[in-house]
Amino acid sequence: METYGYRNERPASGGYTALKYIAILCFLICLALLVYTGYLFMTCEVTAESVGLTATDAASQPEMMRALRLQYPETLTGADADYVFYTYTVRVRNDTFVPIEEIQGSVKLVPGDICQVPDHGEWTVGARQTGDLAITILTRTNTTPVRDATVSWYLWGRPSFAELIVR
Repeated sequence: METYGYRNERPASGGYTALKYIAILCFLICLALLVYTGYLFMTCEVTAESVGLTATDAASQPEMMRALRLQYPETLTGADADYVFYTYTVRVRNDTFVPIEEIQGSVKLVPGDICQVPDHGEWTVGARQTGDLAITILTRTNTTPVRDATVSWYLWGRPSFAELIVR
């Protein structure tokens, strides 16, 4: 058995220096991934804009009016021709690398509005995609179509929203 002196020194080998370089490389890769994840998180942007309005005479939707008359018997008085459905189209643009989920839209009702027609669908927009959300309200024929709207969604598990004017 060989001895290397008083301090029991080991011979110089390249094994430990190679492990040091591998550890430094792994640390730099982890740091780069952390910075990239932070960049993706901080630059994620979702926009919502009003792109259109469609007015449909309530008399042309007798099944829908029949169902709404059962829900709102005191409010819906008069003929179907006295009411109109306004359908607002809101374009939701997802500029992130993560899909946004549970997108919902609501319109702030003004005097003369009856209700917002419920939408039971679950809206999602994929990563780097654009989708259109339809929000429908029932109102009297003589009301202005301009309304305030709120669009809400979940991104990265956090709720977010945008307020806009639809017309």
